[in-house]
Amino acid sequence: MYGTLSSGFDSTAVACLIKKVGVKEVFVSKKSNSFLPGFTRRGGDDGSPVAAALNLEARQVNTGSAIVDEDEIYLLAKGVRKQDSRTVNEIMLFDIFKYIKKNHAGKLTILCNGYHGDTVWGVDVPSECLTDQVIRQSLCGMSLMEYRLVCGFVSAPIPFLLADKIRDIHAITMSEEMKPWRTGKEYDRPIARRIADSMNVPRHLYGIHKKAIVSVYRYPRNPALREEFFRYLCRKYEISRGKIRAYNIFNGIGSVLLRTGQFFGMKLADSSKIIFFREILMPYRMWLWATETLTAKYYDIESVALFRKEILGDGNREAC
Repeated sequence: MYGTLSSGFDSTAVACLIKKVGVKEVFVSKKSNSFLPGFTRRGGDDGSPVAAALNLEARQVNTGSAIVDEDEIYLLAKGVRKQDSRTVNEIMLFDIFKYIKKNHAGKLTILCNGYHGDTVWGVDVPSECLTDQVIRQSLCGMSLMEYRLVCGFVSAPIPFLLADKIRDIHAITMSEEMKPWRTGKEYDRPIARRIADSMNVPRHLYGIHKKAIVSVYRYPRNPALREEFFRYLCRKYEISRGKIRAYNIFNGIGSVLLRTGQFFGMKLADSSKIIFFREILMPYRMWLWATETLTAKYYDIESVALFRKEILGDGNREAC
């Protein structure tokens, strides 16, 4: 069993909780998904200081694109909206997945994380989420769905354990008794902070700025997969290499400008929406390509025939 640990509220609280059940090692990354360098306060997201405070072993993750091999396709086989100009996934954690696949082959591994902590432990929770139904605000973690089956691990987002009790949890969050654990800022998780206080984690080590580890991009990072995907676009949709390059250049520049404006507090459009060449639908078609590729890889006619015979009954077309 492992945990992932950043400098944020959610993963810090999760690290405190899983330490109590015997977890001894966590994965950390010095860099967030910010365009700022890792040594800056907003660009860095290193959970090592918190790990040291908890006496947990911190294993640094290599977030560079050079380590991304053709297994990247598993992270791309998840749903994408047609209007999105980029796909969002946990490619920065690729080194973790490879480590588990290499060192724990054939063994079930649990990877604990803080997904959904912003909704369960947050202060400004949207009213539609205050229900006995679990309503997600993002797709974080969804890109792990296929690759976890290959590597042999279970993704365990701890905040989900009581997510159906969010109304009660939020009432506690906003209670008078929790005021000593409020930051009074936009980034505020009183319950997470109280959990960390209970384990004597110094407050200056975490929860200063809201950051993220998920990455956004428009095409595969692995060169072989990227070439294969571009050929797919040319073959199936007759999209030329020149138009693909123009799509990436113009949308890349537009995205940087939007994110820079948002960084300085300007209220601008969502930088994940397509700006130029809307008709290409590259991330959406990348999902289709990844799904089709993996389907072709794993589709086994003999296994399907055996399933039809033993489970559905020979010749039972209706059940199929």
